[in-house]
Amino acid sequence: MGEKALKNLAVFTFVLMLSVLMLSMVITDSLEGRGKASASEEAWTTNYEHNNKSKGYLSTANELKESLGEKYIVIENTGNTASDSLTEDYMNRKITLSIKGLKDESLTEKGIVRINQDMSYQGIPGLKEAADGEYLIPESLSANGEVSVYGAVPESLKTDPVNNLTITYKKVSDKEYEADICFTLDHVYAPVLQQEDGNIYIALKEPASVYDNIVVLDAGHGGKDPGAKTADNSSYEKSINLKILLELKELLDRENIKVYYTRTGDDTVFLNPRVNLANDVKADLFLSIHCNSSESSIPRGVEVLYKSEGQQGEFTSEKLARIALDQLKGITGYVNRGLVTGDEILIIHKSQVPVALIETGFVSNAEELGFLKSKEKEKEIAEAVVQVIKKALGEINKVKTTN
Repeated sequence: MGEKALKNLAVFTFVLMLSVLMLSMVITDSLEGRGKASASEEAWTTNYEHNNKSKGYLSTANELKESLGEKYIVIENTGNTASDSLTEDYMNRKITLSIKGLKDESLTEKGIVRINQDMSYQGIPGLKEAADGEYLIPESLSANGEVSVYGAVPESLKTDPVNNLTITYKKVSDKEYEADICFTLDHVYAPVLQQEDGNIYIALKEPASVYDNIVVLDAGHGGKDPGAKTADNSSYEKSINLKILLELKELLDRENIKVYYTRTGDDTVFLNPRVNLANDVKADLFLSIHCNSSESSIPRGVEVLYKSEGQQGEFTSEKLARIALDQLKGITGYVNRGLVTGDEILIIHKSQVPVALIETGFVSNAEELGFLKSKEKEKEIAEAVVQVIKKALGEINKVKTTN
């Protein structure tokens, strides 16, 4: 081959190699561009899985989402070094997250994301506008008796599950801060706290999906509503109701039963929030503790009021009331006044779950008042109510397993 031919071959070879190199660069750029677009669409998933590889966390972002459910709150990586805690104020639909070990006050509302199905919300919650009656908030749901899927709203009305949030800091030392984040929610949820890769997650679950059994207990009256005055003019019904409930709470704290209390102190609680709580959490049963009274000092004994109109399923209000009466008759004045329909009483009328209002005795009867104010009798009444709850739940759970 001549010298000229060799030069031509060399030039051709160089051009060919250059073309291949340029083509390779174009293909690589194209693939990288496609990868960047994909990463942009699934950044949260990719980052989560990369950061948690070979760690003791959930293995994929999808598993995390499945664990959290459709509604949850994300507090972005806070760099905290201590455990976090969560407290509930379900009567006001509030939860408070306490975070310890923060290095500064850099956590703001922008670092808190709320998820409601496929919608996300960040920053300070916006004001919610009325939806012309379409959106069944818990109050209207309970008041008119309509029933809907828990927490469900029309597609066009998916909203932020957080109505309001505040962040309060406390300086522990020059290098450590604590923060309390208070969330006001749109429903009563069963909040489930967990951490993954430094982020804090609060799953907002339907209570019935978390707890096997749910009971709502109500100490009648309270605060500015004293109830009936006692025969000796020394106190009011609200105090006796509360003492019985606190004895009851001490016993139930040892049981594997989720109990919501409308009040555990001398608080003013209106009637609608009491029954709304029972309806919102879809309680298995709702018990209200009261004392009776009369203008005469003669009447005495225990009676139980129930809802006669409408059914709450196979286990009715009347069945609950009958169990309560059987357990409580004879504890105070040894007089059984029987079952009484209480459909005109608001918390009974509006209840969508089995309800019973227990009149433990008459504070207008001096002898029976002595029983009711006795620490021993209060414990006895509380023990009897625990048995009411256990027997009622036993029957309710039989119905659940057969359906």
